[in-house]
Amino acid sequence: MKSTQPRTCRDANSLAFAPVLSARARRARIAAAATSAAFAMALTVPNLAMAAPFTNGGFQTPSHPGYVNIPTGGTIGAWTVTSGSVDHGTAPAQTGCQTAGGQCVDLNGNGPGTISQTFDTCKPTYRVDFYMSRHKLLANQTATAVALINNIPVAGGTFTNGPTSAPGVWEAHSFTFVGTAPTTTIAFKSTTNGNPVAAGPEIDNVTMKIVSCN
Repeated sequence: MKSTQPRTCRDANSLAFAPVLSARARRARIAAAATSAAFAMALTVPNLAMAAPFTNGGFQTPSHPGYVNIPTGGTIGAWTVTSGSVDHGTAPAQTGCQTAGGQCVDLNGNGPGTISQTFDTCKPTYRVDFYMSRHKLLANQTATAVALINNIPVAGGTFTNGPTSAPGVWEAHSFTFVGTAPTTTIAFKSTTNGNPVAAGPEIDNVTMKIVSCN
C-alpha cells in the first residue's frame, strides 16, 4: 500500500533540483571534452608560421669532397638554391675554404646563383657576419655579391672581394637587420659576371647573433 503522507520539504527540494544539477553536470562534461580536444589539436597540429633556427652557416652538411654543382631547387642543408646554380664542397673555387678542411659555396655554379634560408626570428636586431673570397680563375677581377633579407638588399649594398687581394683570400663582412615577423629569409646572391662566368664569389662561415632588443 502506497504511503499517502506528503513529501517533506527536503524531498521536494531534492526532486526539484536533481534535473537542474544533472544538466549542469552534462554541460561541464561537454566543456571539459571540448577543452581536451582543443588542447590535443594544439599539440598535434603544427604552427605553420614557424620555420626553424638558423643552421649550417659553415656549409658543413652535406659532405662534398672537392665540389658538386647544385642547380635551382637543390639544397645545402637548410639552404636552398633559389636561382641559377652554385658549387658546394671543400674546394668549389679551386682554393681552400675559410675554415681549413671545411666546406664553402661558390655562388657562381654555371653562372650567377642565389642561396637562401628561412628561419625563426622575433623582434631584436640581428648581426650577420660572414667571410667572402673569390674563384681562382677570376685572377685580378672583382667578385661581387649582395645579401638580402626578405628579398630586400641589406644596408651597405654590394659586398666585394678584389682586386687588391688575391683569389682565395677571405675577407670579413657584416650587416644588421631587424626581425619584424615570426620568420625571416636570408639570401646571398652573386652579381658577378666575370670571365669565366662560372667563377664567382665564395662565402663561408655565416653566423648570426642578437645585438639589441626592441
